[in-house]
Amino acid sequence: MVDMVRNVAKRIAFSMLGTPALLKRKIERSARDRNLTILSFHRVGPLDGSAYPPLAPDLFDEALSFCKRNFELVQFKSLEESSSSGKPLAIISFDDGYADFLEYSLPMLRRHGVRCNHNLIPACLVSGSPPLNVLIQDFIGKAPAGELHAIDRLGWAQRPCANDRLAAGLEVSRFLKSKPIAEQRALVKSLENTVDLKSYATPMMSLADARSIREHIEVGAHSFEHATLSAETDEYIADDAQKCRQFFEQDVGAPTDIYALPNGEGAERATPILRKAGFRQILLTDEAYSNPASLDRIRDGRQLQH
Repeated sequence: MVDMVRNVAKRIAFSMLGTPALLKRKIERSARDRNLTILSFHRVGPLDGSAYPPLAPDLFDEALSFCKRNFELVQFKSLEESSSSGKPLAIISFDDGYADFLEYSLPMLRRHGVRCNHNLIPACLVSGSPPLNVLIQDFIGKAPAGELHAIDRLGWAQRPCANDRLAAGLEVSRFLKSKPIAEQRALVKSLENTVDLKSYATPMMSLADARSIREHIEVGAHSFEHATLSAETDEYIADDAQKCRQFFEQDVGAPTDIYALPNGEGAERATPILRKAGFRQILLTDEAYSNPASLDRIRDGRQLQH
Protein backbone atom coordinates (compact mmCIF):
# COMPACT_ATOMS: atom_id res chain seq x y z
CA MET A 1 0.00 0.00 0.00
CA VAL A 2 2.80 2.44 0.91
CA ASP A 3 4.59 1.73 -2.39
CA MET A 4 1.35 2.42 -4.27
CA VAL A 5 0.88 5.72 -2.44
CA ARG A 6 4.47 6.72 -3.27
CA ASN A 7 3.89 6.08 -6.97
CA VAL A 8 0.56 7.93 -6.90
CA ALA A 9 2.29 10.87 -5.25
CA LYS A 10 4.92 10.88 -7.99
CA ARG A 11 2.21 10.86 -10.65
CA ILE A 12 0.60 13.87 -8.99
CA ALA A 13 3.99 15.61 -8.91
CA PHE A 14 4.52 15.08 -12.64
CA SER A 15 0.99 16.32 -13.27
CA MET A 16 1.72 19.46 -11.27
CA LEU A 17 4.95 19.96 -13.22
CA GLY A 18 2.88 20.08 -16.36
CA THR A 19 0.46 22.75 -15.16
CA PRO A 20 1.04 26.09 -16.88
CA ALA A 21 1.43 29.26 -14.79
CA LEU A 22 4.10 28.80 -12.13
CA LEU A 23 6.09 26.28 -14.12
CA LYS A 24 6.08 28.44 -17.23
CA ARG A 25 7.50 31.37 -15.26
CA LYS A 26 10.22 29.20 -13.74
CA ILE A 27 11.22 27.77 -17.10
CA GLU A 28 11.28 31.20 -18.74
CA ARG A 29 13.37 32.62 -15.91
CA SER A 30 15.75 29.66 -16.05
CA ALA A 31 16.15 30.06 -19.82
CA ARG A 32 16.75 33.79 -19.50
CA ASP A 33 19.41 33.32 -16.81
CA ARG A 34 20.92 30.30 -18.63
CA ASN A 35 20.59 28.24 -15.47
CA LEU A 36 21.44 24.56 -15.44
CA THR A 37 19.13 22.01 -13.85
CA ILE A 38 20.39 18.50 -13.11
CA LEU A 39 17.69 15.89 -12.64
CA SER A 40 19.14 13.02 -10.63
CA PHE A 41 17.80 9.47 -10.74
CA HIS A 42 18.93 6.27 -9.11
CA ARG A 43 16.79 3.19 -9.69
CA VAL A 44 14.14 2.77 -12.40
CA GLY A 45 12.18 -0.48 -12.63
CA PRO A 46 9.24 -2.44 -11.25
CA LEU A 47 8.82 -2.72 -7.49
CA ASP A 48 11.02 -5.53 -6.16
CA GLY A 49 10.34 -5.46 -2.42
CA SER A 50 13.38 -3.38 -1.44
CA ALA A 51 12.93 -0.68 1.18
CA TYR A 52 14.73 1.47 -1.41
CA PRO A 53 12.07 1.13 -4.12
CA PRO A 54 12.73 2.09 -7.75
CA LEU A 55 10.88 4.69 -9.77
CA ALA A 56 8.21 3.15 -12.00
CA PRO A 57 9.39 2.96 -15.65
CA ASP A 58 6.29 4.74 -16.97
CA LEU A 59 7.00 7.67 -14.65
CA PHE A 60 10.56 7.88 -15.92
CA ASP A 61 9.20 7.83 -19.46
CA GLU A 62 6.87 10.71 -18.55
CA ALA A 63 9.78 12.60 -17.01
CA LEU A 64 11.84 12.25 -20.19
CA SER A 65 8.93 13.46 -22.33
CA PHE A 66 8.42 16.44 -20.03
CA CYS A 67 12.12 17.32 -20.09
CA LYS A 68 12.37 17.07 -23.87
CA ARG A 69 9.44 19.47 -24.25
CA ASN A 70 10.70 22.04 -21.79
CA PHE A 71 14.51 21.82 -21.67
CA GLU A 72 17.51 21.58 -23.90
CA LEU A 73 19.01 18.32 -22.68
CA VAL A 74 22.80 18.30 -22.72
CA GLN A 75 25.83 16.58 -21.22
CA PHE A 76 28.62 18.29 -19.31
CA LYS A 77 31.02 17.97 -22.22
CA SER A 78 28.60 19.73 -24.55
CA LEU A 79 27.61 22.63 -22.31
CA GLU A 80 29.76 25.11 -24.17
CA GLU A 81 28.30 23.93 -27.49
CA SER A 82 24.64 24.14 -26.42
CA SER A 83 22.40 25.86 -28.92
CA SER A 84 20.38 29.01 -28.44
CA SER A 85 17.09 27.12 -28.54
CA GLY A 86 15.53 29.45 -25.97
CA LYS A 87 15.01 26.55 -23.60
CA PRO A 88 16.78 26.25 -20.24
CA LEU A 89 19.59 23.72 -19.98
CA ALA A 90 19.17 20.40 -18.15
CA ILE A 91 21.17 17.24 -17.63
CA ILE A 92 19.66 13.83 -16.92
CA SER A 93 21.91 12.22 -14.34
CA PHE A 94 22.08 8.84 -12.63
CA ASP A 95 23.98 7.72 -9.54
CA ASP A 96 25.32 4.41 -8.22
CA GLY A 97 25.17 2.11 -11.28
CA TYR A 98 22.23 -0.24 -10.74
CA ALA A 99 21.73 -3.02 -13.29
CA ASP A 100 18.15 -1.90 -13.92
CA PHE A 101 19.65 1.08 -15.77
CA LEU A 102 20.56 -1.28 -18.62
CA GLU A 103 17.16 -2.96 -18.74
CA TYR A 104 14.82 -0.01 -18.28
CA SER A 105 16.45 3.45 -18.32
CA LEU A 106 18.94 3.10 -21.17
CA PRO A 107 16.39 1.77 -23.74
CA MET A 108 14.04 4.66 -22.89
CA LEU A 109 16.84 7.21 -23.10
CA ARG A 110 17.78 5.88 -26.53
CA ARG A 111 14.15 5.88 -27.69
CA HIS A 112 13.85 9.52 -26.68
CA GLY A 113 17.24 10.35 -28.19
CA VAL A 114 18.58 11.57 -24.84
CA ARG A 115 22.13 11.12 -23.58
CA CYS A 116 22.84 11.22 -19.85
CA ASN A 117 25.49 11.36 -17.18
CA HIS A 118 25.96 8.33 -14.91
CA ASN A 119 28.09 8.56 -11.77
CA LEU A 120 29.42 5.11 -10.91
CA ILE A 121 30.96 3.61 -7.77
CA PRO A 122 34.12 1.65 -8.63
CA ALA A 123 33.89 -0.66 -5.60
CA CYS A 124 30.33 -1.63 -6.55
CA LEU A 125 31.30 -2.29 -10.18
CA VAL A 126 33.96 -4.70 -8.97
CA SER A 127 32.08 -6.40 -6.11
CA GLY A 128 28.60 -6.53 -7.67
CA SER A 129 27.10 -5.35 -4.36
CA PRO A 130 25.15 -2.09 -3.94
CA PRO A 131 26.24 0.70 -1.56
CA LEU A 132 26.16 -0.50 2.05
CA ASN A 133 23.13 1.56 3.02
CA VAL A 134 21.18 0.20 0.02
CA LEU A 135 22.29 -3.36 0.85
CA ILE A 136 20.66 -2.96 4.26
CA GLN A 137 17.54 -1.37 2.77
CA ASP A 138 17.25 -4.33 0.40
CA PHE A 139 17.42 -6.70 3.36
CA ILE A 140 14.87 -4.75 5.42
CA GLY A 141 12.41 -4.68 2.54
CA LYS A 142 12.77 -8.28 1.32
CA ALA A 143 13.72 -10.47 4.29
CA PRO A 144 11.20 -12.59 6.19
CA ALA A 145 9.90 -10.84 9.29
CA GLY A 146 11.74 -13.28 11.54
CA GLU A 147 15.13 -12.23 10.14
CA LEU A 148 14.50 -8.53 10.77
CA HIS A 149 15.13 -9.03 14.47
CA ALA A 150 18.83 -9.09 13.57
CA ILE A 151 18.63 -5.35 12.85
CA ASP A 152 16.20 -4.60 15.66
CA ARG A 153 18.72 -5.98 18.17
CA LEU A 154 21.40 -3.62 16.85
CA GLY A 155 19.25 -0.56 17.56
CA TRP A 156 19.82 1.06 14.17
CA ALA A 157 16.11 1.91 13.79
CA GLN A 158 13.84 3.50 16.39
CA ARG A 159 10.93 1.21 15.55
CA PRO A 160 10.71 -2.51 14.80
CA CYS A 161 11.61 -2.98 11.14
CA ALA A 162 8.61 -5.22 10.42
CA ASN A 163 6.17 -2.48 11.50
CA ASP A 164 7.13 -0.11 8.67
CA ARG A 165 9.87 -1.44 6.45
CA LEU A 166 10.23 1.67 4.29
CA ALA A 167 10.55 4.00 7.28
CA ALA A 168 12.94 1.66 9.08
CA GLY A 169 15.03 1.30 5.93
CA LEU A 170 15.33 5.07 5.64
CA GLU A 171 16.31 5.40 9.30
CA VAL A 172 18.99 2.73 9.02
CA SER A 173 20.27 4.21 5.77
CA ARG A 174 20.66 7.63 7.38
CA PHE A 175 22.35 6.06 10.41
CA LEU A 176 24.90 4.26 8.25
CA LYS A 177 25.59 7.18 5.91
CA SER A 178 26.49 9.39 8.88
CA LYS A 179 29.46 7.12 9.69
CA PRO A 180 32.93 6.96 8.11
CA ILE A 181 33.03 4.21 5.49
CA ALA A 182 35.34 2.00 7.60
CA GLU A 183 32.79 2.07 10.40
CA GLN A 184 29.98 1.39 7.92
CA ARG A 185 31.82 -1.71 6.72
CA ALA A 186 32.35 -2.94 10.28
CA LEU A 187 28.67 -2.45 11.16
CA VAL A 188 27.49 -4.29 8.07
CA LYS A 189 29.99 -7.11 8.67
CA SER A 190 28.59 -7.58 12.18
CA LEU A 191 25.18 -8.13 10.60
CA GLU A 192 26.53 -10.44 7.89
CA ASN A 193 27.67 -12.81 10.64
CA THR A 194 23.97 -13.37 11.39
CA VAL A 195 22.13 -13.09 8.05
CA ASP A 196 22.88 -13.47 4.34
CA LEU A 197 22.56 -9.89 3.13
CA LYS A 198 23.80 -10.54 -0.41
CA SER A 199 20.93 -12.89 -1.18
CA TYR A 200 18.60 -9.87 -1.06
CA ALA A 201 20.91 -7.37 -2.79
CA THR A 202 19.83 -5.18 -5.71
CA PRO A 203 21.89 -6.19 -8.80
CA MET A 204 24.55 -3.73 -9.90
CA MET A 205 26.23 -3.06 -13.22
CA SER A 206 29.56 -4.81 -13.71
CA LEU A 207 32.85 -3.33 -14.87
CA ALA A 208 32.17 -4.91 -18.27
CA ASP A 209 28.78 -3.13 -18.34
CA ALA A 210 30.45 0.20 -17.59
CA ARG A 211 32.87 -0.35 -20.44
CA SER A 212 30.03 -1.27 -22.80
CA ILE A 213 28.15 2.01 -22.26
CA ARG A 214 31.09 4.41 -22.01
CA GLU A 215 30.65 5.59 -25.62
CA HIS A 216 27.01 6.54 -25.09
CA ILE A 217 26.95 7.64 -21.46
CA GLU A 218 29.02 10.39 -19.87
CA VAL A 219 30.45 8.61 -16.85
CA GLY A 220 31.47 10.22 -13.59
CA ALA A 221 32.73 9.09 -10.18
CA HIS A 222 30.45 8.78 -7.17
CA SER A 223 33.40 8.28 -4.81
CA PHE A 224 35.30 5.01 -4.82
CA GLU A 225 33.05 3.21 -2.32
CA HIS A 226 30.14 5.61 -1.66
CA ALA A 227 31.68 7.27 1.36
CA THR A 228 30.01 10.30 2.93
CA LEU A 229 32.87 12.77 2.60
CA SER A 230 31.79 14.95 5.52
CA ALA A 231 32.56 11.96 7.76
CA GLU A 232 36.02 11.38 6.25
CA THR A 233 39.43 13.04 6.66
CA ASP A 234 41.07 15.29 4.09
CA GLU A 235 43.61 12.52 3.46
CA TYR A 236 40.83 10.04 2.71
CA ILE A 237 39.18 12.44 0.25
CA ALA A 238 42.45 13.10 -1.59
CA ASP A 239 43.20 9.37 -1.82
CA ASP A 240 39.63 8.64 -2.94
CA ALA A 241 39.89 11.23 -5.71
CA GLN A 242 43.14 9.76 -7.03
CA LYS A 243 41.79 6.20 -6.92
CA CYS A 244 38.70 7.29 -8.86
CA ARG A 245 40.73 9.09 -11.51
CA GLN A 246 42.96 6.06 -11.97
CA PHE A 247 40.06 3.57 -12.03
CA PHE A 248 38.05 5.36 -14.70
CA GLU A 249 41.09 5.94 -16.89
CA GLN A 250 42.67 2.50 -16.59
CA ASP A 251 39.82 0.09 -15.75
CA VAL A 252 36.79 1.67 -17.42
CA GLY A 253 38.76 3.24 -20.25
CA ALA A 254 36.85 6.50 -19.88
CA PRO A 255 38.77 9.25 -18.06
CA THR A 256 36.41 11.56 -16.21
CA ASP A 257 36.51 14.95 -14.54
CA ILE A 258 33.05 14.54 -12.99
CA TYR A 259 32.65 13.72 -9.29
CA ALA A 260 29.25 13.48 -7.60
CA LEU A 261 29.45 13.71 -3.82
CA PRO A 262 27.59 10.83 -2.17
CA ASN A 263 24.61 12.12 -0.22
CA GLY A 264 25.62 15.68 -1.16
CA GLU A 265 27.73 15.87 1.99
CA GLY A 266 31.10 17.53 2.66
CA ALA A 267 31.15 19.94 -0.26
CA GLU A 268 32.88 22.86 1.45
CA ARG A 269 35.90 20.82 2.52
CA ALA A 270 35.96 18.32 -0.34
CA THR A 271 35.57 20.66 -3.33
CA PRO A 272 39.08 22.20 -3.28
CA ILE A 273 40.63 18.76 -2.73
CA LEU A 274 38.67 17.25 -5.62
CA ARG A 275 39.45 20.17 -7.87
CA LYS A 276 43.15 19.84 -7.11
CA ALA A 277 42.89 16.17 -8.17
CA GLY A 278 41.55 17.28 -11.56
CA PHE A 279 37.78 17.08 -11.16
CA ARG A 280 36.15 20.07 -12.88
CA GLN A 281 32.48 19.12 -12.53
CA ILE A 282 31.72 18.60 -8.86
CA LEU A 283 28.08 17.69 -8.32
CA LEU A 284 26.47 18.72 -5.09
CA THR A 285 22.91 18.85 -3.78
CA ASP A 286 21.54 22.32 -3.23
CA GLU A 287 18.50 24.51 -3.64
CA ALA A 288 20.35 26.79 -6.06
CA TYR A 289 20.64 26.44 -9.81
CA SER A 290 24.04 26.25 -11.43
CA ASN A 291 25.32 28.52 -14.13
CA PRO A 292 27.04 26.72 -17.02
CA ALA A 293 29.84 29.25 -16.89
CA SER A 294 30.88 28.02 -13.43
CA LEU A 295 33.26 25.12 -12.92
CA ASP A 296 31.26 23.39 -10.20
CA ARG A 297 27.90 21.97 -11.31
CA ILE A 298 25.44 22.19 -8.43
CA ARG A 299 22.42 19.94 -8.65
CA ASP A 300 19.06 21.59 -8.46
CA GLY A 301 17.51 20.75 -5.09
CA ARG A 302 14.16 20.14 -6.80
CA GLN A 303 15.68 17.23 -8.68
CA LEU A 304 13.94 13.90 -9.12
CA GLN A 305 15.87 11.51 -6.92
CA HIS A 306 15.20 7.78 -7.05
